[in-house]
Amino acid sequence: MTCCVALEPVPWAEAFGTSWLFSPQGLLIFRAILFLIYAASLLTHMHHHLVIENQGFFYLIYLTRWVLLIQLLYFILLIYTTRLAQRSPDVSQPWCISCTVALFTAVQPLSLGITAAFWLGTCGMWQLMEQSMGLSNALECPSPGYLKLFAHGINWILIFLSFVFGRIPYYVKNTGLLWTIALAYLAWSVAHYHLQIGTPEPCLTYKQNECPIYPKVIDWHPEQRRRTAAIILLIFVVSAPITTGIYRAIGLLRDTCDKKRNPYQCCGCCCRTV
Repeated sequence: MTCCVALEPVPWAEAFGTSWLFSPQGLLIFRAILFLIYAASLLTHMHHHLVIENQGFFYLIYLTRWVLLIQLLYFILLIYTTRLAQRSPDVSQPWCISCTVALFTAVQPLSLGITAAFWLGTCGMWQLMEQSMGLSNALECPSPGYLKLFAHGINWILIFLSFVFGRIPYYVKNTGLLWTIALAYLAWSVAHYHLQIGTPEPCLTYKQNECPIYPKVIDWHPEQRRRTAAIILLIFVVSAPITTGIYRAIGLLRDTCDKKRNPYQCCGCCCRTV
């Protein structure tokens, strides 16, 4: 498969089946451990919200849960492509490599963005300021237990470790899936408002079936639309490009410090030999 620009290309098997730190077998074991921790935590998270709290369909209204499920698919494909790269390094690049690269490029900034938004916005500095003024809604931000920490921090750590200890390149031009997910969730938030789906827990400002998914971020009620539009514009124009740029820089730093690798770059979703 041909890259659109030939910039020191690498065999796909090297990008997916080797590490600057681990042996090939060690890399597979490391990624398997990450997957097991993630899968066990996600199953516990789903059991708590779907069975114990009986949220049903409401489980899927949150972007955090969308990303958790997408990350699970990423880890499954990562394990599969790692094993494939180590067992059959000489075959033509399989189709699943492009899928894994697309997921890899999407879940990294998504997990960081959700973690940062939760701790700096929903339950961080703003919440502390509101509490000090007696304006805080205790229902919105209870003390975080493991499941909340998993969904807003631990998952990002696991995803990030899969990035820094591997050799999969991060390219901004591969972020098509990231933007697709963002636009899909934006459309869902509008549909959620117009269909009056509401949230599993009541909110202070509206009837329960009119409660926005993220009251402080996306609220399509007429009096909040300008604020919501400004926040979304800030996310798409400033936050998302900065976050993807950070990951691009981290990837370049990782590769620059990688003394054991063969020099490479990849273009688009493909890698090739010369």
